[in-house]
Amino acid sequence: MGSRTTGRRGVIAIAVVTLLATLLPAAVVVALLAEDWVWPRGGDTARFGAAHPAGGLLTMQVTAGALVPARDWPSACGLLTDAEIRAVLPDARRITRMYDGVMTRTIEEFAADPSWHAEAYAAQGRCVWGMELPGEAANSWTWIRVRIDAVGDPDLVRRYHASQELGRGAGLGAIHPPGVDACYVSALYDAHLVCRQGPLMFDVGGSTTATFGGQRGYAFWRDAVLPAFATTIAAHVPAG
Repeated sequence: MGSRTTGRRGVIAIAVVTLLATLLPAAVVVALLAEDWVWPRGGDTARFGAAHPAGGLLTMQVTAGALVPARDWPSACGLLTDAEIRAVLPDARRITRMYDGVMTRTIEEFAADPSWHAEAYAAQGRCVWGMELPGEAANSWTWIRVRIDAVGDPDLVRRYHASQELGRGAGLGAIHPPGVDACYVSALYDAHLVCRQGPLMFDVGGSTTATFGGQRGYAFWRDAVLPAFATTIAAHVPAG
């Protein structure tokens, strides 16, 4: 059955390339193939690599005992590069990114003062990366989301992270991906990691329908892929 299936895939791939060749100029077909429009061989599952931080340190000006206003936070999209994503997910292709704003004011603060506070808004405090992996379900895609939760004095961030685990954590206790001060799993469903590294508190999440060898996508994503991205992000954070 395996050889018959592989042969059928090969016939389909040849048919696709032949159709493209009849409809498009040769240079365009070559460009499409160079952009990995055809899945890698044996592309029913995605490969898992390893964290390989390659970017530089972010600039963070931190004062002892204080928080950095959200408007002065670094861009969340600067916490992962395409090369770093491909180090963890070697088959990722067509990577896109989009930033979004984060407002840090609580409803209690708004009730006391409903006016706009520009210092509490991080215009690029959240970033989402979209990509494709082999073996995804039809009409689905893989995405990674990183949100900055706080920037400030490392001891303050440490204490706040620990207090938040009581309400936001899944009750599994702290985990320590390599190079990360601490993380906890937010929930066993729709899981993301809430982490701290020096002056930065962040969470990293996402989703995929791809599988990794014999590993089912969801659990492996939570227990292996997200920690690798946490390790990568932490490497961008300067010591407090």
